Order: sequence, then C-alpha cells, then structure tokens
Amino acid sequence: MKKNFYLIDTNVVIRFLTRDHQELSNKSAEIFKKIEKGEIKAKITESVLAEIVYVIMKIYGKNREYTANVIKKILDLKGIVNSDKNRLKKALNIFANQKVDIVDALLLSSEKECLGILSFDKDLKK
Repeated sequence: MKKNFYLIDTNVVIRFLTRDHQELSNKSAEIFKKIEKGEIKAKITESVLAEIVYVIMKIYGKNREYTANVIKKILDLKGIVNSDKNRLKKALNIFANQKVDIVDALLLSSEKECLGILSFDKDLKK
C-alpha cells in the first residue's frame, strides 16, 4: 500500500491557529503553507478534530461558530485529502448551530448512513 499522506496531530493545528509559540507556530505555518499549495497531502481524523474543538473552546475561550469556521477553512485546503471532508464539515455546521457536543455532531452527521443512533443522550433523540 502506497503511503501518500500525513496525519495531522492536534498540536500542529493549534499552533497554526493560535500562533502562541514562536518556534512551533512557525513550523506549523510552514506545514500549512505546503498543505494549502497541495505540496503535501494530509488528513485530519475525527478524534483529532474533536480534540481541536475542545482545545480551541476550553483552553482558548472561542465560541462554537468561530471554532467550526476555522476548522472548516482548514478542511478546505487543497492538500487536505479526507474522503469524509463533507461529513466533517456537516458535523461542524451541526455543532455550530445546535446545542450538541462535537462527538454528538459527528454522530448526527452520519445518521442517514445507518438505521439510527443508539444513545441515551436526549440531544440525539431530537
């Protein structure tokens, strides 16, 4: 199997977005410049996306709408090659517009692909 993409860790995205650590922020900016140009290909996993949401909101105090929008902009970069990109953006829209956490939003974004969601969470039963 040919390996042709990288997996991005949360810390690289956070340094890029916050620019709060000069050395690491510069390195992450270089990485994202290459991703933006399509010089390198990368994927953001669901678990990393959820952690990015958590860190941006809980540590940096940003709201849902800001958080969803900055992540969607990253997903739109030329070198981001997630096959589930549209579903992730749908989850971010659900997250920004409803009172559900990001994991529930990810479940809701996949709801039409299955028989339903098995959960005791009232937010998922709406």
